[in-house]
Amino acid sequence: MNKKKRNRRHGPFFRYIYAVPANTRTLLRLARRKNPELRKMLATVDMDSLELIPGSFSSVKEWGQSDLAFKARIKGGPEIFVGILLEHKSYRESDVLSQIYRYTFEVMQNKGATDFGWLPTKAIIIYNGRSGWDPLVEFRTKCRGAFNGRELPFECVLVNLADIPDEACLREPNVEAAVGVLVMKHAFDADGLRSIVCGLTRMLSHLENGARATLAEKIVVYFQKTLRLGNGNASIPAALGLKVFRRVPR
Repeated sequence: MNKKKRNRRHGPFFRYIYAVPANTRTLLRLARRKNPELRKMLATVDMDSLELIPGSFSSVKEWGQSDLAFKARIKGGPEIFVGILLEHKSYRESDVLSQIYRYTFEVMQNKGATDFGWLPTKAIIIYNGRSGWDPLVEFRTKCRGAFNGRELPFECVLVNLADIPDEACLREPNVEAAVGVLVMKHAFDADGLRSIVCGLTRMLSHLENGARATLAEKIVVYFQKTLRLGNGNASIPAALGLKVFRRVPR
């Protein structure tokens, strides 16, 4: 199965959760606690002004041009906007930086501008793969010479969800955003998932019935597509205890 097809399995869940600006704010707040590069990137950004760029992932159907694109104001001073691009990867992709470079022109447009129509882009790669990966290190090691020692023509930071502590997510009041992190972080790790399933159940219990049922259904579908236990014949949701995530009668 090629990488584009495999990424279709993960992208819809990621976009369902983090197309909501409040959820993206929470994701990045959790991530930057242990990511100094992300803290530096976002230090001047007014995250409360985060606004989804509509249609940024719709033109190529299921996986789109990019995962999610936002614009936000710079703190203080005149009204200046920057673009925040979230590019989610569950597998290593050697051309991810080339993809982002293309998105900076195809997606990151300030349609309200009358003179300069592109948004200076801050790209964040959200990674939840099976093993460690940092395409920025690979670029600096192998390809930097092609840029005469300079950096990329856009800001870029990697966020590995493995670096976000489970405990921080389990304490997070924004349940939907935190559950998204936990689900994707443990998507390939049955033992890790079992260790937090009770916590996930408690978190989901704080949601209103309809929101809980919808999110639970998304989780079950996601696990069925990403995780295989035993000989593959058992019900994955049941094996993980996800049968507790059922719609509660009103």
